[in-house]
Amino acid sequence: ELESDIGLPGTISLDGRRIISPQGPDGTFRSVFLTGATGFMGTCLLDSLLRRNPSVTVWCLIRCKDEAHGWDKLAKQLAAYRLPTDGSLEDVKQRVVVVKGDFTEDNLGMTDERWQEVVESVEAIFHCGAMVNFSATYSMLRKANVLCVKDVLRLATSLPTHVIPVHHVSTLGVFHDNLHDIPTAPLRNGQPDTTRNWCLDNGRRVFFEDDPVLEDDLSSQHHIKLALGYSQSKWTAERVLRIGQERRPPISMY
Repeated sequence: ELESDIGLPGTISLDGRRIISPQGPDGTFRSVFLTGATGFMGTCLLDSLLRRNPSVTVWCLIRCKDEAHGWDKLAKQLAAYRLPTDGSLEDVKQRVVVVKGDFTEDNLGMTDERWQEVVESVEAIFHCGAMVNFSATYSMLRKANVLCVKDVLRLATSLPTHVIPVHHVSTLGVFHDNLHDIPTAPLRNGQPDTTRNWCLDNGRRVFFEDDPVLEDDLSSQHHIKLALGYSQSKWTAERVLRIGQERRPPISMY
Protein backbone atom coordinates (compact mmCIF):
# COMPACT_ATOMS: atom_id res chain seq x y z
CA GLU A 1 0.00 0.00 0.00
CA LEU A 2 2.75 2.41 0.97
CA GLU A 3 4.81 1.87 -2.17
CA SER A 4 1.73 2.08 -4.39
CA ASP A 5 1.01 5.56 -2.99
CA ILE A 6 4.34 6.91 -4.25
CA GLY A 7 3.48 8.59 -7.55
CA LEU A 8 1.92 11.63 -9.20
CA PRO A 9 -0.21 12.20 -12.29
CA GLY A 10 1.66 13.70 -15.24
CA THR A 11 -0.40 16.90 -15.08
CA ILE A 12 1.50 17.99 -11.97
CA SER A 13 4.52 19.77 -13.46
CA LEU A 14 5.82 23.22 -14.31
CA ASP A 15 5.17 22.60 -18.03
CA GLY A 16 6.38 25.98 -19.27
CA ARG A 17 4.30 28.02 -16.84
CA ARG A 18 5.69 30.85 -14.77
CA ILE A 19 6.12 30.65 -11.01
CA ILE A 20 4.02 33.23 -9.20
CA SER A 21 5.97 35.45 -6.80
CA PRO A 22 4.84 37.49 -3.78
CA GLN A 23 2.76 40.45 -4.91
CA GLY A 24 2.86 42.56 -1.74
CA PRO A 25 5.12 45.56 -1.01
CA ASP A 26 8.86 44.90 -0.65
CA GLY A 27 8.51 41.28 -1.76
CA THR A 28 6.03 40.32 0.95
CA PHE A 29 3.01 38.11 0.42
CA ARG A 30 -0.35 39.57 -0.48
CA SER A 31 -2.35 36.34 -0.24
CA VAL A 32 -1.49 32.80 0.93
CA PHE A 33 -3.27 29.51 1.66
CA LEU A 34 -2.67 27.71 4.97
CA THR A 35 -3.72 24.25 6.14
CA GLY A 36 -3.55 23.13 9.77
CA ALA A 37 -4.21 26.64 11.10
CA THR A 38 -5.96 25.37 14.25
CA GLY A 39 -3.04 23.15 15.30
CA PHE A 40 -0.21 24.38 17.51
CA MET A 41 2.36 24.82 14.74
CA GLY A 42 -0.23 26.11 12.27
CA THR A 43 -1.47 28.72 14.74
CA CYS A 44 2.08 29.97 15.30
CA LEU A 45 2.73 29.96 11.55
CA LEU A 46 -0.41 32.01 10.99
CA ASP A 47 0.77 34.58 13.53
CA SER A 48 4.19 34.73 11.87
CA LEU A 49 2.72 35.17 8.39
CA LEU A 50 0.55 38.04 9.58
CA ARG A 51 3.42 39.78 11.38
CA ARG A 52 5.98 39.41 8.58
CA ASN A 53 3.60 40.33 5.75
CA PRO A 54 1.73 43.53 6.69
CA SER A 55 -0.76 43.40 3.81
CA VAL A 56 -1.30 39.63 3.58
CA THR A 57 -4.64 37.84 3.56
CA VAL A 58 -4.39 34.27 4.84
CA TRP A 59 -6.90 31.73 3.53
CA CYS A 60 -7.19 29.13 6.30
CA LEU A 61 -8.57 25.67 5.54
CA ILE A 62 -10.61 24.69 8.61
CA ARG A 63 -12.89 21.74 9.31
CA CYS A 64 -16.10 23.49 10.31
CA LYS A 65 -19.86 23.75 9.81
CA ASP A 66 -19.63 27.25 8.35
CA GLU A 67 -17.30 30.24 8.32
CA ALA A 68 -18.53 31.58 11.67
CA HIS A 69 -17.88 28.22 13.32
CA GLY A 70 -14.45 28.09 11.65
CA TRP A 71 -13.49 31.51 13.00
CA ASP A 72 -14.64 30.53 16.50
CA LYS A 73 -12.36 27.48 16.38
CA LEU A 74 -9.42 29.52 15.14
CA ALA A 75 -9.96 32.35 17.65
CA LYS A 76 -10.11 29.85 20.52
CA GLN A 77 -6.77 28.33 19.49
CA LEU A 78 -5.12 31.72 19.07
CA ALA A 79 -6.29 32.80 22.51
CA ALA A 80 -5.07 29.53 24.04
CA TYR A 81 -1.54 30.26 22.80
CA ARG A 82 -1.77 33.97 23.69
CA LEU A 83 -1.64 35.01 20.06
CA PRO A 84 -1.41 37.27 18.19
CA THR A 85 1.76 38.70 19.68
CA ASP A 86 0.95 42.01 17.98
CA GLY A 87 -2.51 43.49 17.59
CA SER A 88 -5.80 41.89 18.54
CA LEU A 89 -8.01 38.99 17.47
CA GLU A 90 -10.19 41.51 15.68
CA ASP A 91 -7.18 42.58 13.62
CA VAL A 92 -6.55 38.94 12.70
CA LYS A 93 -10.19 38.43 11.74
CA GLN A 94 -9.95 41.23 9.18
CA ARG A 95 -7.04 39.48 7.45
CA VAL A 96 -8.17 35.85 7.57
CA VAL A 97 -10.52 34.11 5.16
CA VAL A 98 -12.01 30.94 6.63
CA VAL A 99 -12.19 28.21 3.99
CA LYS A 100 -14.60 25.45 4.96
CA GLY A 101 -12.88 22.18 4.11
CA ASP A 102 -11.16 19.03 5.29
CA PHE A 103 -7.78 17.83 4.04
CA THR A 104 -8.83 14.20 4.64
CA GLU A 105 -11.41 14.54 1.85
CA ASP A 106 -11.06 14.84 -1.93
CA ASN A 107 -10.28 18.37 -3.15
CA LEU A 108 -9.32 19.16 0.46
CA GLY A 109 -13.06 19.19 1.20
CA MET A 110 -13.60 22.38 -0.80
CA THR A 111 -16.36 23.04 -3.29
CA ASP A 112 -15.29 23.51 -6.91
CA GLU A 113 -16.11 27.20 -6.66
CA ARG A 114 -14.03 27.70 -3.51
CA TRP A 115 -11.14 25.68 -4.97
CA GLN A 116 -11.05 27.97 -8.01
CA GLU A 117 -11.29 31.09 -5.86
CA VAL A 118 -8.30 29.98 -3.77
CA VAL A 119 -6.22 29.04 -6.82
CA GLU A 120 -6.81 32.40 -8.47
CA SER A 121 -6.03 34.38 -5.29
CA VAL A 122 -2.97 32.98 -3.51
CA GLU A 123 0.78 33.30 -4.11
CA ALA A 124 1.94 30.45 -1.87
CA ILE A 125 0.58 27.34 -0.17
CA PHE A 126 1.72 26.46 3.36
CA HIS A 127 0.74 22.86 4.05
CA CYS A 128 1.03 22.45 7.80
CA GLY A 129 -2.00 20.21 8.30
CA ALA A 130 -1.51 16.56 9.25
CA MET A 131 -3.04 13.86 11.39
CA VAL A 132 -0.58 13.29 14.25
CA ASN A 133 -1.25 9.98 15.95
CA PHE A 134 1.60 7.78 17.14
CA SER A 135 -0.61 4.73 17.65
CA ALA A 136 -2.32 4.80 14.23
CA THR A 137 -1.24 2.57 11.35
CA TYR A 138 -0.13 3.83 7.96
CA SER A 139 -3.47 2.81 6.47
CA MET A 140 -5.29 4.97 8.98
CA LEU A 141 -3.14 8.02 8.17
CA ARG A 142 -2.55 7.73 4.42
CA LYS A 143 -5.51 9.88 3.37
CA ALA A 144 -4.71 12.74 5.75
CA ASN A 145 -0.92 12.66 5.43
CA VAL A 146 -0.17 11.29 1.95
CA LEU A 147 -3.07 11.51 -0.47
CA CYS A 148 -3.89 15.06 0.59
CA VAL A 149 -0.37 16.08 -0.48
CA LYS A 150 -1.32 15.11 -4.01
CA ASP A 151 -4.37 17.36 -3.74
CA VAL A 152 -2.15 20.20 -2.49
CA LEU A 153 0.13 19.76 -5.52
CA ARG A 154 -2.88 19.61 -7.82
CA LEU A 155 -4.11 22.85 -6.27
CA ALA A 156 -0.72 24.44 -6.90
CA THR A 157 -0.70 23.43 -10.58
CA SER A 158 -4.36 23.97 -11.47
CA LEU A 159 -4.03 27.13 -13.54
CA PRO A 160 -2.70 27.24 -17.13
CA THR A 161 -0.88 30.53 -16.50
CA HIS A 162 1.27 29.90 -13.42
CA VAL A 163 2.28 27.51 -10.65
CA ILE A 164 1.97 28.30 -6.93
CA PRO A 165 4.97 27.53 -4.65
CA VAL A 166 4.30 24.87 -1.99
CA HIS A 167 5.83 24.85 1.51
CA HIS A 168 5.36 21.49 3.27
CA VAL A 169 5.90 20.84 6.98
CA SER A 170 7.35 17.37 7.58
CA THR A 171 8.97 15.72 10.61
CA LEU A 172 12.37 14.50 11.82
CA GLY A 173 10.62 11.15 12.25
CA VAL A 174 11.28 10.39 8.58
CA PHE A 175 14.90 9.78 9.54
CA HIS A 176 14.47 7.65 12.66
CA ASP A 177 11.67 7.15 15.19
CA ASN A 178 12.64 4.37 17.61
CA LEU A 179 15.37 3.20 19.98
CA HIS A 180 15.79 -0.36 18.72
CA ASP A 181 18.32 0.39 15.98
CA ILE A 182 21.09 2.91 16.60
CA PRO A 183 20.98 5.34 13.67
CA THR A 184 24.01 5.36 11.43
CA ALA A 185 25.38 7.85 8.94
CA PRO A 186 23.21 8.10 5.82
CA LEU A 187 24.46 6.85 2.50
CA ARG A 188 25.66 9.07 -0.31
CA ASN A 189 26.30 7.28 -3.60
CA GLY A 190 26.00 3.97 -1.81
CA GLN A 191 28.68 4.72 0.82
CA PRO A 192 28.38 6.00 4.42
CA ASP A 193 28.80 9.76 4.52
CA THR A 194 31.81 10.51 6.75
CA THR A 195 31.92 14.26 6.13
CA ARG A 196 29.98 15.12 9.30
CA ASN A 197 29.76 14.07 12.93
CA TRP A 198 26.52 12.10 12.71
CA CYS A 199 26.52 10.48 16.16
CA LEU A 200 27.26 11.94 19.57
CA ASP A 201 29.24 10.07 22.23
CA ASN A 202 26.08 8.89 23.98
CA GLY A 203 24.77 7.28 20.79
CA ARG A 204 22.34 10.03 19.90
CA ARG A 205 22.05 10.79 16.18
CA VAL A 206 22.56 14.28 14.77
CA PHE A 207 20.20 15.20 11.93
CA PHE A 208 20.83 17.82 9.28
CA GLU A 209 18.28 19.59 7.07
CA ASP A 210 19.81 18.14 3.90
CA ASP A 211 20.23 14.55 5.09
CA PRO A 212 19.73 12.30 2.03
CA VAL A 213 16.97 10.24 3.58
CA LEU A 214 15.53 9.60 0.11
CA GLU A 215 18.58 9.83 -2.12
CA ASP A 216 19.70 6.22 -1.79
CA ASP A 217 16.37 4.60 -1.01
CA LEU A 218 15.34 3.42 -4.46
CA SER A 219 14.82 -0.06 -3.02
CA SER A 220 12.23 1.43 -0.61
CA GLN A 221 13.78 -0.21 2.44
CA HIS A 222 14.10 2.81 4.72
CA HIS A 223 10.43 2.91 5.75
CA ILE A 224 10.68 -0.68 7.05
CA LYS A 225 12.98 0.63 9.80
CA LEU A 226 10.38 3.18 10.89
CA ALA A 227 8.23 1.98 13.79
CA LEU A 228 5.35 4.46 13.58
CA GLY A 229 2.64 4.68 10.97
CA TYR A 230 2.89 8.45 11.35
CA SER A 231 6.58 8.50 10.39
CA GLN A 232 5.90 6.15 7.50
CA SER A 233 3.12 8.43 6.21
CA LYS A 234 5.30 11.54 6.39
CA TRP A 235 8.16 9.66 4.70
CA THR A 236 5.83 8.62 1.88
CA ALA A 237 4.59 12.20 1.53
CA GLU A 238 8.21 13.32 1.09
CA ARG A 239 8.69 10.71 -1.63
CA VAL A 240 5.65 12.11 -3.44
CA LEU A 241 6.96 15.66 -3.07
CA ARG A 242 10.39 14.65 -4.40
CA ILE A 243 8.70 13.42 -7.57
CA GLY A 244 7.03 16.81 -7.80
CA GLN A 245 10.36 18.58 -7.34
CA GLU A 246 11.86 16.61 -10.22
CA ARG A 247 9.18 18.12 -12.46
CA ARG A 248 10.32 21.60 -11.36
CA PRO A 249 7.33 23.08 -9.50
CA PRO A 250 8.69 25.10 -6.54
CA ILE A 251 8.34 22.74 -3.55
CA SER A 252 10.09 23.18 -0.19
CA MET A 253 10.07 20.76 2.74
CA TYR A 254 10.78 21.62 6.36
